[in-house]
Amino acid sequence: MNYEYAYCFSTPNCLDDLKINGIDGNPVRAVRFKDVSVVVSNTENRTLEVDEKGVETHLKVLTAIMKKNAIVPMAYGMVFNDEEVLLGVLGHAYDAIKDSLTLLENKVELGVKAIETKPNEDNAQLRQQFKQKATEMLGREAISTVDCKLFSKRLVFNAAYLVEKNKITGFSNAVEELEREYPQLKIQYT
Repeated sequence: MNYEYAYCFSTPNCLDDLKINGIDGNPVRAVRFKDVSVVVSNTENRTLEVDEKGVETHLKVLTAIMKKNAIVPMAYGMVFNDEEVLLGVLGHAYDAIKDSLTLLENKVELGVKAIETKPNEDNAQLRQQFKQKATEMLGREAISTVDCKLFSKRLVFNAAYLVEKNKITGFSNAVEELEREYPQLKIQYT
């Protein structure tokens, strides 16, 4: 049986000129409801394990879409039985989704992760220092911040930021400064 893996809500034309493969290597498509769509791909799995590859694929899809469109992202692992159930959810949440998309116009959600390249129990101080510094520096450039789950033992930091498009350069500069100050961490910025 095929299920619908959902990535985000966006505009009906959010996939114009985009050819993206998602979870399980399946093509991503938009399912439309009124003037909103939900971006999905097929999967044979009703439940997905949280792993780096899956999360990176999910983020790759979100990143590609939000380059040109406002999105309301869904958490990793959102699987629906079929398109009918998905449209039912979209119908019930339509007003809130539409309001969110309007609010997010001309803004992007940016994710920042920091991963230990050489895990070590003695890194507790490094972890705490990085978290404080990143929270302070990146928070200055963002409208809002959400701390995300640390889904791996090597993951030191995982946060999502809502940033106005005209402040992306300042945010990117702050990420680059963190990369220079913490070379022992691999920083992923999406």
